[in-house]
Parts: sequence; structure tokens; C-alpha cells
Amino acid sequence: MNFIFKKRFKNKKLLAWDFCLVLFILSLTVQGQIDPIKRDLIQVGYNQPLQGRGPVAGYMYYYMNRPEFIRTNLSLRLVLAPVFLDSELGIKNLLGPNTDVGIGIAGGGFADSYSEIVKGNWVREESFLGHGAEVNIGLYHRINPSSELPIFGVIKSGLKYTTYSRDSATADNFELPQDQVLYSIRAGIRMGGSEPVLSAPIGFEISGWVETLFRTEPTGYGFNNDRHVEPQSTFLWTRVLWENSIPQIEHKYKVSLTLGTAIDPDRLNAWRLGGWLPLGSEWALNLPGYYFNEITAKRYAHLDTKYTMPIAYDGRISLIFIGSGAWVDYMEGFSQPGRWHAGVGGGFNIKSASGLWIMTIAYAHGFESIRSGGKGSDVIAAVCQIDLEAKNKYKHELVRPLGPRKLRGLDWLFGK
Repeated sequence: MNFIFKKRFKNKKLLAWDFCLVLFILSLTVQGQIDPIKRDLIQVGYNQPLQGRGPVAGYMYYYMNRPEFIRTNLSLRLVLAPVFLDSELGIKNLLGPNTDVGIGIAGGGFADSYSEIVKGNWVREESFLGHGAEVNIGLYHRINPSSELPIFGVIKSGLKYTTYSRDSATADNFELPQDQVLYSIRAGIRMGGSEPVLSAPIGFEISGWVETLFRTEPTGYGFNNDRHVEPQSTFLWTRVLWENSIPQIEHKYKVSLTLGTAIDPDRLNAWRLGGWLPLGSEWALNLPGYYFNEITAKRYAHLDTKYTMPIAYDGRISLIFIGSGAWVDYMEGFSQPGRWHAGVGGGFNIKSASGLWIMTIAYAHGFESIRSGGKGSDVIAAVCQIDLEAKNKYKHELVRPLGPRKLRGLDWLFGK
């Protein structure tokens, strides 16, 4: 790993941000229900490309959930990174016996930063920082209260302000987008769910979603306004997920299929695929071996798989195999030869006897990524979870993890 700190330390203005800026993942999210489980999780992850020079992809955050917060019908969810805070106060049964309400506040630095990647080339001169704050309200209605497998209907609306600024490498003649007020409304239905942890014992989900974004400053930006911000963009996506284990041999597997499309997307909100960060979002569009967010698409079909098998110490050391593939319809300006992308990888899963922590270290290869030497690239990935509630781990029914967001922010943590 070639971390280049010296150049960044010369710029005192950026030093404080670069030191504490963390790639914040699960921000400003839609949820399938108010989380009924007490959680204290610390999540850390990082992808290091072995060829080329891509945006740094990593995260570090603390996830806390407190059911029965102050009162029995209240819950508090808090996700805290060094420069970003995401919170939601849940009120159970506020609009009836099966309808909960969540009121959220989030904000901080770098969550709306943008990295331009074209044909495997990270164009730093056209990349920039984005910071913002949001308030939102969500309704979570349990459609089948008598069933063991929950089905939730969700409606969520938010108001967000984003301001943009230059990174040290942004070109002087590159005009930034205008600061924006963005209004969003999202609706969806979800059956089942999967817990927001690295290794859940079981998960099942079928869901479908639609979201529309409205911007107040749909102006041009870039070099002589050669790109633009859309006034309105609509996104539709669906996912089928199955995660389980084989009891006789204690092997675990996870398979998910996600389909997505967009109407009038732009560079700032298009679908992004690439990298391997399993908690990158609820709908993490992984492509092992690729840069994080390397592929920019209007439409996609994405298959993600994971398989683990214990090899030593009563299953505390396991082999892990990962594989992802996708068909994409590129955004204008991001096309490259072929519409199919795939990546595979393998490594080790190591966990403590108490379940307090679990770590995965993996090597991954991307087959269709473009680099200076041709096609193909490699990445070393490491993720770690510390579960401060390990003694109560996995004793509850299926719940949802946090909702879909593309990983954003901190491409500059290590000064690359």
C-alpha cells in the first residue's frame, strides 16, 4: 500500500479534514421499520487498489440503536462518524397500532462529495467535495401484523441542503455545481429483511422502491457548463435476497439480485457500482476488484454472492469466497467496451470466541475494469465489526438494515 501523506500534510487547511474525514456509508437512509433491537456496533472497512490510482474507499462509524428510549414507545437510532451524524427518533404506533413514525436529522462533512471516474481513470481535476444537512420524516406501516414474516410499507420525505467546495486537485477552471436544496420522496414495500451486520445467521427479503429527487438549482457546471444538474430524477429498484446456513457443515451463503433503473439521472445521483464493502449500503452494488463507484450507470442488473466455510478453531476461522456480476447501461460520457462486469475474490473470516469482533481480509480481482495495462485489476479488502452487544447477538426476529445509499465522502483520507 502506497499511502502518500507528505503532500497532504503541506496543506494545513486540508490537514484536519483529511485526518478525521471518514467515508460515511449509512447516511440519510430509508428504513423498513423502527428497529426493535438494542445495538452497539463499530464498523470499519477499507479497499486498497493494487493497480492504478482510484478514490480511497473506507469507512469507520459507530451505530447505536436504543429501543424504549426514555419511553416504551420511543426508539433512537444514531450513526456517528468523525464528521457526520445521522439520527432518527422512532415513535411506535403514533398513527395507529401498526404505523410507526420516524423523524430524522443528519448532517456534516463530505457526504455528498463526488469522484469522476471514466474508463478506469480517476479524474481528480473534475472531482470535488460536498457537505450538507437533512431533515426527514418517515412512515412505516406493518401490513401483516399477525404474520411472522413482516411486510412493511414505507413512505419517506426529506429536505436536504448541499454545498460544494473544491478539493486540492480540482481544476481552477472547473466550475462547481450551485449549492442545492433537494427535496426527496420515497415509497416502497419490503417483505422480510437482513440485519445490518457483517454476518447474520439468516436473511430473506423481497422489496421494491421508487424515489424522486427535486433540485432547486438545476444549472450547468464543469468546463464551460459541459455537464448539468437535472431538476428532477426518479429511481426505481427491486431486490431479492436470501442468506442462510447449512447446519450439518456450518457453511453460510448469501445471494442477492438487484435491478435498478433511473429516469433523467445526472452525474451526481446516477447508480454507481464497484468495490467490495459489504456494509456500503443496504443495496451495496459490489464489484470485487474494481475501484469503489467505478461504474456509472442509468440501469443495471446486479448479482452478489458470498460463501463461507469454517476451517479451524471451532469455526472461528473460515474461508470466504465472494463474487459479483452486473449488466449495465452506462450514463452518457461513461461508456466503455462491453456492458458486463464481474469480480471474484477470496480470503479469511476471523472472529473472537465471544463474538465481540469479526474481521474479513480478502483479495479480489475485477475482470472488465480498465487499467493502463489493459483489462483487469486487483484489490485488497479488509472489514471489521465490533459488536458491543455480542452477548445478545442474533436472538431476535428479522429486521431491516439501514436503507440504500451510495458510499460517498472521504476519497482523500490517505492523501492519494
